[in-house]
Amino acid sequence: MRILIIEDEFNLADVVASRLKKEKYAVDIFCNGEEGLENALTDIYDLIILDVMLPKKNGFEILDEIKKRK
Repeated sequence: MRILIIEDEFNLADVVASRLKKEKYAVDIFCNGEEGLENALTDIYDLIILDVMLPKKNGFEILDEIKKRK
């Protein structure tokens, strides 16, 4: 399973990713909304962990874009 974490608090994202990696998940982290959205739209992720308050695009905007394109 491949997981995308979009979180601007790098320490938090790193802790979550480390735990998931110990469970053998593939994890990618992006720290702003624009990069996160770009990667979310690649359709390679099984799960997205999405923060709401992000720089450049907030989590609600990202979710709306994903819904529009699906």
